[in-house]
Amino acid sequence: MSYSKLLYTKTRLLYLLLGNKIVRPAYRAIQITKIRLSDLFAKNTVDRLSNRLVWKPSVSRFRPKKINKVSIRKLGTKIGRRLTLRNEPPATKIVLFVIQSAVHLEIWVSLERICNSLQARGLNVAILSNKEEVLAHGEALSMIPISAKEDRKVVIPILEAKRMLKALKKSQKTRKVRDANDDFEMFRQSLTHPFQNELAKIQNQKQHLAEVLSPYEVHSVLLAPFSSGTMPPVVDIFEGRAPVFSFTPLSVAAHRRSVPVNWAIDGIFCTGTEQTEAFEKLGHLSEQLYLTGNPKFDHLSGVRRSSGTERMLLVATSAIDPEETNWINFLLRHLMTKGNWRMVIKIHPDIDEERYRSLVQGGELAPVQVTKSIPVSELILDCSILATDYSTCGVEAAVGGKPVLVVNQMGADYPSNNFDQEGVGLLARSFSETIEVFEQLVQWLDKPEFFPTAAFKTYQQRYNHLNDGKAAERIARILENR
Repeated sequence: MSYSKLLYTKTRLLYLLLGNKIVRPAYRAIQITKIRLSDLFAKNTVDRLSNRLVWKPSVSRFRPKKINKVSIRKLGTKIGRRLTLRNEPPATKIVLFVIQSAVHLEIWVSLERICNSLQARGLNVAILSNKEEVLAHGEALSMIPISAKEDRKVVIPILEAKRMLKALKKSQKTRKVRDANDDFEMFRQSLTHPFQNELAKIQNQKQHLAEVLSPYEVHSVLLAPFSSGTMPPVVDIFEGRAPVFSFTPLSVAAHRRSVPVNWAIDGIFCTGTEQTEAFEKLGHLSEQLYLTGNPKFDHLSGVRRSSGTERMLLVATSAIDPEETNWINFLLRHLMTKGNWRMVIKIHPDIDEERYRSLVQGGELAPVQVTKSIPVSELILDCSILATDYSTCGVEAAVGGKPVLVVNQMGADYPSNNFDQEGVGLLARSFSETIEVFEQLVQWLDKPEFFPTAAFKTYQQRYNHLNDGKAAERIARILENR
């Protein structure tokens, strides 16, 4: 038996015989290892002691004639005197990002800016995920990758099942067979019940997460969008140890699946009043909600309406309207008659690019560009007006002070993103109205008295608190100070 195992055996004996009456030196020896008394019987306790402690052989010379409380106290005193801790570097202190699903590229913009703000404050940022592509993306941003993927499967504890079956068979001798069969059936159902399997799966996740995070000292946790499925084990692990926050840069009304479940998390970072109102309706307390703004829009701070001889109409597609290409082509023909306007069509990531290639008419002379690779944030900085039917790009345009041309030929309001109702755009319900509405928005640009400044300020406060380009700094400050 190694000295470390000998130490574990004797310390366990102390705990069993004396409980809370363990003499102070031995108790201090246990505290030095940073192992709670409740963890003494964990499977990895011996390994942890072997890695962190130096055992001096002189203690093993202690040979009491009798095993009683007095001799155990003497042994505990020697343990406390002879036990020393190796000099090891402290655990890495991190702010942990939890991302368990593939994240849209636009959301990575917000996470990257929060990460940069934390790193500028001298904090290490780690990313926990079960997706290899997410870990690779985080590592490219200088995050510490921690894989949450596990190969272990949730299995029925065979030994426990055999023990219970043996007891049930024995009961057949003393009770009626019918009662024993009923017990067996209840036992079988308890093993196959989906709820029991789900609880076992969550318990397995908690154990695995605790193992992979053991080398780190977690300062605070940020649950990214679409991570609600992993929230229960994460919250349970860090409850009372590190504050857990949730964040989504998306509109709650437009993206209900990104809304975190009402778990006992410490706080939710809200982009604006739209999110605080929605989360309060979902049952979250006002004390849980932090108005921070949206890091995704930090680059829009100070953006004004485009000026110059050439102007750009940005079209953000969503394919919700089957006649989308028709009204885009109708607007393009109108722009070709104006001379100082050009069109850029930003294609949705999930839509085939070839669908819009046919819109390029007149060869190289057509003032149109079809793109899927240029980030929409760069295009919005350069555009004068944004035209769309249902795209959330309209939110970014309105936050940046750009008017929105809303095309809705569906005969009813959209579920969300009705920018005309917010006062930051105008609505066209047919092909012919698109030209008329477009010219009205041009007047907003040319004549400041027509521009609805108050409506834009209200909208910006609703979707990007303060709109000052410091949302990522505010989130980083809260994660640092909590």
